[in-house]
Amino acid sequence: MTPLTDASDPSMQRFPESIVLAGLGTMGRALAHLIRRRSPACRILGVDVDSGVATRALLEGWVDGIETSLEGIPAGVDAIVLAVPSSAIPVLVGGLGGRVPPGVFITDTLYLNAPVLSLAQRAGLGGQWISASPTLVLPSPASTEDVPDDLLTGVEVRLSGQEDLDPDLKDRAEAFWRALGGDVYWMEAVAQDQLAAWSIALPQLVSNALAGALHAAGVPRTALPPQFQGLVTPAEMPSDRWLSLLDASAPATGTGLTSVSRALQVVADLLARRHVDRIGEFMDRTRGWAEGTPQAPEARGGSQ
Repeated sequence: MTPLTDASDPSMQRFPESIVLAGLGTMGRALAHLIRRRSPACRILGVDVDSGVATRALLEGWVDGIETSLEGIPAGVDAIVLAVPSSAIPVLVGGLGGRVPPGVFITDTLYLNAPVLSLAQRAGLGGQWISASPTLVLPSPASTEDVPDDLLTGVEVRLSGQEDLDPDLKDRAEAFWRALGGDVYWMEAVAQDQLAAWSIALPQLVSNALAGALHAAGVPRTALPPQFQGLVTPAEMPSDRWLSLLDASAPATGTGLTSVSRALQVVADLLARRHVDRIGEFMDRTRGWAEGTPQAPEARGGSQ
């Protein structure tokens, strides 16, 4: 297998030689694929509570060994990556407390950083934990054959950790995510979580609301033009992948939903009064944002 990243790349020079990958579901399989392609020599120990899933991962060759728990951290491990649902994090964090050797960094793939870091600090792992929020929602199910080599290329991976993290640990965690293709940014955890609420949870619920309205009106999905199909694609996601995120991000996501609701009501009122020119102005302003050239706040003044 030919590595996708040149060995001379600085991020590859800090890439872990041995990784514990906990969670072998959709995200775990995707990460295993990318790790294999970036660094074929890296040893991956896969961990999953489902022994059938773990065995399949071993038989298919995208992990080198398997366990059904994190009871023992093998000697020589450089990193622990948790690709598990948020509901599993408290138990895993509690179990890792006091058992992670110094110099091993821990990272995760959840959308919310602050709650995870809080748990890590209470377990005495705050100095080793770098919480990650890759802005990527994978379809389910997926196999390693479905994972593109550029899955994380150009994808924001927002990292958070406590203020006094060891610089070397930070560099190694950052190099790991960069080597997998991500555009890495460091953000304060609460600010990251606010952004995740608006950029991930809010669009998901808006898609569900649109799908619900179309369904109630008797409009089949096949009636949507191709360019609008993507608006309802998130509605295909199973709810259990979102409940923990929605619970944790409720205040910010609720504010976002209120903002969207108000904007739609304004547009509906303008439409009822046939003020289509005003709706056109609104559409042009939002088009500017979508194109990356939003008008300055002072140019957007005035009511709808």
